[in-house]
Amino acid sequence: MDFDLNETQTMFRTMARDFAEKEIRSVAQQYDRKPNPLDCIPIDLYEKGLALDFHKMVIPQKHDGMGLDALTSCIILEELAAADPGYALTWHVNNIGITFMYNACSEQQALEFIKPLMGPEGGIVALSTTEPDGGVTSVQVIDPMQLVYKTTAILDGDEYVINGSKVFCSNSGLPFCRWVMLYCRTDMTRIGPLSLAPIIVPMGTPGFEVVSEEDKMGHRLSSTAALSFSDCRVPKGNRCAGGTRVITYDHDSAVAAIAIGIARTAYEAALDFAKTRVVMGKPIIKYQMLQSKFADMWIGLETARCLIWRTAVYADQHAVMDMKLARAVKVYCTETANRVVNDALQVFGGAGYMKNTPVEKCYRDVRVTTIYEGTNEALRLSLANLIESGQ
Repeated sequence: MDFDLNETQTMFRTMARDFAEKEIRSVAQQYDRKPNPLDCIPIDLYEKGLALDFHKMVIPQKHDGMGLDALTSCIILEELAAADPGYALTWHVNNIGITFMYNACSEQQALEFIKPLMGPEGGIVALSTTEPDGGVTSVQVIDPMQLVYKTTAILDGDEYVINGSKVFCSNSGLPFCRWVMLYCRTDMTRIGPLSLAPIIVPMGTPGFEVVSEEDKMGHRLSSTAALSFSDCRVPKGNRCAGGTRVITYDHDSAVAAIAIGIARTAYEAALDFAKTRVVMGKPIIKYQMLQSKFADMWIGLETARCLIWRTAVYADQHAVMDMKLARAVKVYCTETANRVVNDALQVFGGAGYMKNTPVEKCYRDVRVTTIYEGTNEALRLSLANLIESGQ
């Protein structure tokens, strides 16, 4: 297997790294520390990202998008996350929403829903599955046949009437979010996949309200909001149907890439600190206990990135995703990232606990990666079931 990046992938990595270093890193701490979560969102930085077509990463080239493969998307997200994971997460969620839409819709539908993103000002999308009871996400991973959404969409003539609520919906609070892909229960007589459907709900639709912006521990530069639907009506044609796999974007590898981006920043900061911090006459990097930590951190980052690239390339080269790889990459890489950040903070000692060091922010940012997009506990159970069944 060749692990060298091709010319296009190298170009995108350089572009993303330069943008992250010049535009994001210098202001990320400033936005992160604002007490009001609404003030933490760097609208100007997102506008710059829109100008670079970050919102078009996975849109097919024939529809005027970048048409990037899963591996290239992961490479970009790692670079952005190294500067700020909340910023990277916004584009990742947009990629998921567009991917799910394309793969669930007919091409005619997809083109209609892509139109709002393709104007001069651009735009992003949101994806909403999680409900206030929280349990639905775990069921979806462990036993999808028992999945039941409380948010309902009942067909009334040529419209769906939507009622219910969702939480932890990334991107929906941003002023340039154009629509939410909402998962609802559409058949009250069934449970599991046959009971639900994804429905596109444009922002500003009567009866649809972004209720509140969440005040998060980390990823503060991203928007995470609660949603409410009260007799919200959308056309019957907004229900996604008739699609095939068009985009190979692998969201598990992408989450893993974001986590490793965070860990890479913590590792590099700790390494710089250890080379300059002198204790008992020599830099602390010279002490064997810390040398062992740095060796383990480097091993963790390299092995995690290899698994990310392996999983992303598999997604690009196969018609059906290997779900064991998808479960494994998210679990292994996010837990590795948490260990690396923890060790990096330990290298800083008491200084690492202070808000003027980058590792304190990394510590808060990395913690959620083992929770969102399926907790690692639920993913382990799912992986065990796949192994047992021989899939």
